[in-house]
Amino acid sequence: MAAQNPDISNAASTMHSMYQNNYVYDECWQREEENRVRRSLVLEGEREGERRGESKGEDHFAALAQKLIADNLLDELTRATSDKAYRQELYKRYGL
Repeated sequence: MAAQNPDISNAASTMHSMYQNNYVYDECWQREEENRVRRSLVLEGEREGERRGESKGEDHFAALAQKLIADNLLDELTRATSDKAYRQELYKRYGL
């Protein structure tokens, strides 16, 4: 009967197209949601890495500070807080 009545045929074709468009939309939405979750996990991992790096850096500098204080080298400690190249030199000197 659909083949005989063009209105019914057009309606069926339109409904089929709408179904396909809805299916494509749902797939796109699902992929976008998965991408949002991935981005969120990546950002969370980056933040955790930054926290760990900061903590390691603080521990590293604290170890240097303790050695310089033990050696009564307070001027060197003061300089190490602002001079990165000198701080790196001190890390090597103290085997840190």
